Amino acid sequence: MAHDVDLSEKDVAIDLRSAIMDAVGQERFELWLGDQATWQWRGDSLRLVFSSSFAAQLAAQTLHEEVAQAARQWCGRDVQVDFVGGSSATHLSSKSPAHRGPGTPTVKDPPGTQPDGKPAGTRETTGRRKSAGASPQVPLETDSTTSLHTREPDLGIPLSEGVENVGKANCRSGAEPSIKGTAAPRSGPTNPGGSGPCPTSQPPAEPAFIVSESNQLAWSTAKLAVTEPGKYSPVLFFGPSGCGKSLLATAMANQLRRTTGFRRVPLVTSEQFTNDFMSALRGRELPMFRDKYRNVDALVIEDIQFLLGKRSTLNEFRYTLDNLLRRGKQVVLTADRPLQDLQGMGKQLVSRIQGGLTAPLMPLDREARTKALRRQLQEAGVSLPDAVCEALAERATGDGRVLTGIAKRLIALHRLSPQELTWDQCWNAVSDLVQAVQPVVQIRDIERAVCSVFGLEPSSLKTKARTRRVSQPRMVAMFLARKYTPAAYKEIGQYFGSRRHSTVIAAERAVESWLQENARLESAGGLNIRDAIRHAEAQLQVG
Repeated sequence: MAHDVDLSEKDVAIDLRSAIMDAVGQERFELWLGDQATWQWRGDSLRLVFSSSFAAQLAAQTLHEEVAQAARQWCGRDVQVDFVGGSSATHLSSKSPAHRGPGTPTVKDPPGTQPDGKPAGTRETTGRRKSAGASPQVPLETDSTTSLHTREPDLGIPLSEGVENVGKANCRSGAEPSIKGTAAPRSGPTNPGGSGPCPTSQPPAEPAFIVSESNQLAWSTAKLAVTEPGKYSPVLFFGPSGCGKSLLATAMANQLRRTTGFRRVPLVTSEQFTNDFMSALRGRELPMFRDKYRNVDALVIEDIQFLLGKRSTLNEFRYTLDNLLRRGKQVVLTADRPLQDLQGMGKQLVSRIQGGLTAPLMPLDREARTKALRRQLQEAGVSLPDAVCEALAERATGDGRVLTGIAKRLIALHRLSPQELTWDQCWNAVSDLVQAVQPVVQIRDIERAVCSVFGLEPSSLKTKARTRRVSQPRMVAMFLARKYTPAAYKEIGQYFGSRRHSTVIAAERAVESWLQENARLESAGGLNIRDAIRHAEAQLQVG
């Protein structure tokens, strides 16, 4: 039914929001648009404003056609629907390129800004190893990065000192438990209550889960899964080491025990699953094994890439997964790589995982690293100047465990010297740790990461192909090779199909121009250049 838009812009946005919720379904709406977007109606256009271009891009790729169709049906005429990301009002139109008017621009920043959001005319002076563009954090109604326990009303996941004794957490202050990164027991049912006196001393607190652009989709997925267990099963979180997969999976197990009354929620690694299965085979105890992993309320298994190449274990894992999914049980999985890199598990198992929800976690970006480090130090009573904390976080990688190691060293240093720590003291204490984990990037690593982002075969960039589908990723790879390796133009050109050094120079300049405009890349499925490079950097762990 068409609606004459004579209401206020705010009223129209509210009514249209309800119509779109009915069209796409409440669950999908809440996951992609509910708390993530601000709705604005301007004349004959609808703007969905997200906190980052990354979040807007994901939502547009998933729902743009349905949102545009619902808006058109509600208004009775064509409506321009834009998915807008970041403070720069980056437009991600829901209309396909074929439907755009001749004047519709590609993604751009406001005039007078560089790709990193700095005023034009300024330059970076810290060398080639800089991230392409800023990584704006995702504000979820409040801060740009926020711990899960501050968002408990949305996700409902509490902060606990571990899975076993949730009731003991924070008992000194009487605060409601919330998520901490303390390792949880890996198997068997646990008591969700816990009793006994609170210990007089506790080890240094582990970092809380920090929600940022690098993990917002995973956080939303976890929120959805624990709200309706079994409806979105299985859930797969994937990403490199130290990005928070185990922390999020443990938090989900805690919440399922705490709010649903689930008593049997085993949380195990794939190695333990394999060892239990092999022991059951040798001891003829398969019924006990299957009772342990199938007679459960929910199941959490980490690092499923460990199962690759283990045919009999993979078969048992598939049968276990089938059993749980048929009975509507929630299954949570983690892996260190995306699903397309787990094809060795077999088509049947991969298709079952594809039938659930998959969500990436990338290495913590700079703001999230800064907040995580500052939080750990503050909880230990260590005062550190903001500039020092930010400098340390900038030099660390996106591995949360490295940040924890840095925090523990600084805590130990502070106990030896209680006064406020200086930059020199801090750097002398942690420099070896920071430098030891700096990734050594080679051209072949960049080739592999870029091909993964653009969906190409690893050897594609070395071919003579000049189609845009291959040439654009090749230029991006050359740009990153100049940025993250000491290789000269000639060496890079030789690696990518014996090309001249002038070709590499031209590629570098072209990508820099794309970054200035934040242009879309057709070869990346419409992904803008900054997000494409950010994804590649995340795989290289250099962002």
